[in-house]
Amino acid sequence: MSISSILREPTPARFRQQFIADSQLVELRHGEGATMMRALGLGPDIAMTAAAYERAIYSSREFLPYGQNKSGRLWNVLWTLCVALKGVPEEATVLPLQLWVSQVEGPCLKTVLLALKAVRESDNDGGTIITVMLPAEYEAARCPPRNSRDV
Repeated sequence: MSISSILREPTPARFRQQFIADSQLVELRHGEGATMMRALGLGPDIAMTAAAYERAIYSSREFLPYGQNKSGRLWNVLWTLCVALKGVPEEATVLPLQLWVSQVEGPCLKTVLLALKAVRESDNDGGTIITVMLPAEYEAARCPPRNSRDV
């Protein structure tokens, strides 16, 4: 089962847990993420695809630029998501996100505008789950979530 299947059919909690166990999804509701989510008033279960997490927060293959850390980058993603959620109706299921990310490339520091998609769905228990991913991952699914209304 691939990550794009998240968007092809309703995602039962057991499938989501399997994606997490297979390291295809990174849960943000534990540790620092839980504290930050409470501070921002974010209640739903939030996860990021591994590729989005590596681009936006941390890649073990790269050094973070001086003065940056995983906590600060996680805060930036959650803050951006919080602002996006407050600005759209409850029916919106796909939210575009953009944030500036600094990357070390050789001896240079490069800042790029990173685009992400947040997909809001209902879980099996009627709660809300959000999956943050790269636009290419969303497009690869080729089938938006049921009852989708893009923002």
